[in-house]
Amino acid sequence: MAIDRFESATQQNELFEEVNHQVEVEQWRQLWQRHRVALITALVLLVAGLMALAWWQEQRQQQNRSAAAIFLAAQVAFDAGRWSEVFERSAQMQQNFSRHDYNLLIRFLEARAMVAANRSEEALQRLQTLATDAGEASPLAAMAWLNAAWLSVDGDVVRARSFLARISTQSPFSVQAGELEGVLLEKEGQFAAAAQRYRQVLQQEVPSSLRTRLQRRLERMGEGGETP
Repeated sequence: MAIDRFESATQQNELFEEVNHQVEVEQWRQLWQRHRVALITALVLLVAGLMALAWWQEQRQQQNRSAAAIFLAAQVAFDAGRWSEVFERSAQMQQNFSRHDYNLLIRFLEARAMVAANRSEEALQRLQTLATDAGEASPLAAMAWLNAAWLSVDGDVVRARSFLARISTQSPFSVQAGELEGVLLEKEGQFAAAAQRYRQVLQQEVPSSLRTRLQRRLERMGEGGETP
């Protein structure tokens, strides 16, 4: 009798499971019937979105490769002293990739080529525009202001100082700016103040080439090149 009751209970459980399964199947079927259009639409949109993302990433990579190729060609031309080719490459970059980061870099290279081609005033204007476009917090902006200040040293000390004032003390180029401040003081005949400024810069962490240059400036002024 116990066995019969066990088999009866087992059969009932199996029946319940079959019924539950059929109910679930019917519920899923009805759900599919009600929402199949929305589900298919969502699936299509998902696939389309993934395809669009893949296409955008490929386009972005292609733009990066093309912009890099233009910049490298300009760099090769600059190293070879072919200034007109540098200008052509810069114009090409501006026309095709005006919003790309390489456009900022090639404009700085173009400014250097202008200086080499005795077009200093144009280079100065290019550096000022570049610094503004790069953004105040950008290291490239500080580098542009520093170069603009060096270009102005011999002709306009006041303008050179105004450019230096735009370089933050937190900038990676602040020590180079400190050297130029000393140079400006020398030009004004304030040699003691210039020597003091050079020594202040030497007390900071500076590149070895700048340290050597500052020590030579101090030696030339008869101040000695060693810092306390």
